[in-house]
Amino acid sequence: MDTTLDRERCDCAKAGGPALRPGAALPRTAFTAEQWNATHKVGIRVRVTLDNGMLWFTRTRSDAWTLGHGQPVVMLEGKSGGYDLSRVECAACVGMQWE
Repeated sequence: MDTTLDRERCDCAKAGGPALRPGAALPRTAFTAEQWNATHKVGIRVRVTLDNGMLWFTRTRSDAWTLGHGQPVVMLEGKSGGYDLSRVECAACVGMQWE
């Protein structure tokens, strides 16, 4: 499966986000909500680390926003409410492919 579409929609070096080579792990809490939104479109494929440490693959369904206490979150397909952005990695950034 080609991730060309996601690569075109993601520029993690833009807006102060980390520049990553394919397969590199995204540093946790690397993005503010504003940085994430500037570099990732709604609907982008992501890999999410769940509370139990398992990896889950889905897409975003909103722009990211910052909660009152400062935590950036984003809505994900298959989950309700905002999910901690520090646990969300862009599929193109980590060189992930899926059908």
